[in-house]
Amino acid sequence: MKDRIGQADILFVTLDTLRYDAAQQAWREGRLRTLGPYLGSAGWERRHTPGSFTYAAHHAFFAGFLPTPTGPGPHPRLFAAEFAGSQSTVEITFTFAQPTLPQALAARGYHTVCVGGTGFFNQQNELARVLPGFFGSATGACA
Repeated sequence: MKDRIGQADILFVTLDTLRYDAAQQAWREGRLRTLGPYLGSAGWERRHTPGSFTYAAHHAFFAGFLPTPTGPGPHPRLFAAEFAGSQSTVEITFTFAQPTLPQALAARGYHTVCVGGTGFFNQQNELARVLPGFFGSATGACA
């Protein structure tokens, strides 16, 4: 991943509250016409999330803690905020000093945009401004 930073556009999409069993059933039934072709021959991959609800999970995702395979780790990360003692940062990991990936990308010239769909992104109070505040601009349901 670190070799692509500054060389490619990046689209970071999170699917909030995506249950593996429901998503896998929809894939098996052929109801994922747009996403299905990108999932491979086995469909969705069972994963552990670093947070059990929207706010915590997104905060973790933006710091580089993506859902990991269910088997034993450590599991190498694509990107990570720098911190001492990380066991999942490897040669290909894009590491950054900024607190979040959107802020790290903005510091490297990327234009970052937040499009959120829950109350944690609507900017109607201080809590709901935290996650959109990681981005250069907020649009859609965030605004």
